[in-house]
Amino acid sequence: MRVTQRRLIEEAGRNITEHLERLQRIQAEVASGKRIRQPEDDPSGTERALGVRSYLRALRGTLRGLNLSNDWLSATETALKDLNELISRARVI
Repeated sequence: MRVTQRRLIEEAGRNITEHLERLQRIQAEVASGKRIRQPEDDPSGTERALGVRSYLRALRGTLRGLNLSNDWLSATETALKDLNELISRARVI
């Protein structure tokens, strides 16, 4: 098979086009700060990202529940302390 000058030029042109497209994708990633802008950019990465988001959402819900429980326990503790003081004063009287 004979390699002609025309074939070399066409190959170089394809390579330049591919590299320019890759450069454009990388510049878009840098500009947006996101590696995955569309699901088809990286399907497995998209799946992992969605899994992590779901896990974080569940953790936020758990944290919210823990904060509410902590607030309730603090209020209960304060009420019990107040009740204990009232009982102590009632005994004195």
